Amino acid sequence: MKEITTVGVDLAKVVFTVHAVDAVGRVVLRKTVRREKLMELIAGLAPCLIGMEACGGAHEWARRFEARGHRVGIMMARFVTPYRKSSKNEPANRVSTPGPAAGTDQLITTIQIFMRQPDAPAASRYSPFPAMV
Repeated sequence: MKEITTVGVDLAKVVFTVHAVDAVGRVVLRKTVRREKLMELIAGLAPCLIGMEACGGAHEWARRFEARGHRVGIMMARFVTPYRKSSKNEPANRVSTPGPAAGTDQLITTIQIFMRQPDAPAASRYSPFPAMV
């Protein structure tokens, strides 16, 4: 098997899509996995760069991937969109993620450490109703 250098992961609720390329940009792995099997698949890979689009659970997954020795980049959706080959759907999304991940670092946001994340969601902080204590 060729050495994987960059992996794009499209995060979802239940089914995740993984797209891996080698140093030349040839597709080495295309796979759809369920939530339970994603860490097993990523743990089986040699340390590489993993790119994913920013979403609600991206920082949690990034911490898990980094714990396995991978470098992780979380990209804002507006930087992933130009790399899509067609409309937004799962296969198009997974193909588009390795492109910006392998590009410049300015596209990648910093991964939030668990301690730095806010205790309450932003919506509840600005709610007109006081919190029940």
